[in-house]
Amino acid sequence: MIKKSLKTRQICFFFIAFMPVVKFFMMPSVMANSAGRDEWLSCIINVLLDFATLAALVFAFRNVKTNFFSLSENTLGKVGSKIVYALYAVYFLMKAYVPIAEQRDYVELTLYSTLPNVLDFMPFMLLAFYFAQKKLRVIGRVSDVVWVLSASAYLLMFSLAVSNAEFDLLLPVGKTPFNKIAQGSFYALNWFGDAAYFIFFVGEYEHKKGDCAKSVISNLIAALSVRVFGGIFYRTFSSIAFRQRYALTEMSKYSSVINNVGRFDYLAIFFLLLASAFSAAVPLYFASKLAVKIVGCNSPKIKTAVSATVFILYTAALLLFKEYNASIEKFMKEYGGYAFLLFGNVLPVVFAFTFSKGATKNAIPAH
Repeated sequence: MIKKSLKTRQICFFFIAFMPVVKFFMMPSVMANSAGRDEWLSCIINVLLDFATLAALVFAFRNVKTNFFSLSENTLGKVGSKIVYALYAVYFLMKAYVPIAEQRDYVELTLYSTLPNVLDFMPFMLLAFYFAQKKLRVIGRVSDVVWVLSASAYLLMFSLAVSNAEFDLLLPVGKTPFNKIAQGSFYALNWFGDAAYFIFFVGEYEHKKGDCAKSVISNLIAALSVRVFGGIFYRTFSSIAFRQRYALTEMSKYSSVINNVGRFDYLAIFFLLLASAFSAAVPLYFASKLAVKIVGCNSPKIKTAVSATVFILYTAALLLFKEYNASIEKFMKEYGGYAFLLFGNVLPVVFAFTFSKGATKNAIPAH
């Protein structure tokens, strides 16, 4: 019997530990810029979209023993599968760009504001490269540990920020035109589409009775934390919320507790930065694995060389296009949403109800 790479518990912790935190930087201000006080409605649209996608995936693949790569090759053939792998590799590289750029800017301009340097964020790329060399089970092992730090940081940050929130700013509900609410939802798609990761977990964990509910509930917990964060964020800054690029730290620093005691919220910030480093590395992890699958060689040296090539080129792009970040972010918001919606939500559902029909009952290792 082939040992599974993941446990259901670890998949649940994965969604709780890594999926919310990447949304705590620039995303709330993007939604607020379009939808204003109704940015929480934009957030709910995306949350429900991801929830429906994940529910469809969990339900369709609940009895599947074969992993995504084998399912793809059985359904589409080798050539068709490699086309899918290439498209998803590009998708993950696109998905990673803005979260990595915003976290790089946060580290350089906030934590190291006296000496900005392009090398300040290079350790992240080394961590991401090292992460990508590991088998899928590393995601489960890291999730087992980091979810505790993430959950603790969520509670601390929320408790510090809630005292500054004016909840009457929620009213009147729905005053913003629906097209603006929909625009806020569309512009924020870069930070959603998390259910797409689940297709790479298919066949890699032992499905037991009740696992569908556990996976869906963990996604709901992650979604609730994002919703609560967004609500407190707007109720703290109101009409100037769209200017707060680093929502994560802007909310807590005005707390009366911080003013009297000192910025012990940095403890939570460092926990969240650790979680966000892994969260931002996840798309690069899968992009690297897909590039290796496209090459189709089992030699460890060639796998490492392919992965290294992906990371070297991506690091070069991050450095080369740093001065054009504003333009790239604008492009991702205004046009990238079509790709994020297609690959993050539409295609996973299509895969769920086509690939699962040809599933076999014998597990085939993905790595």
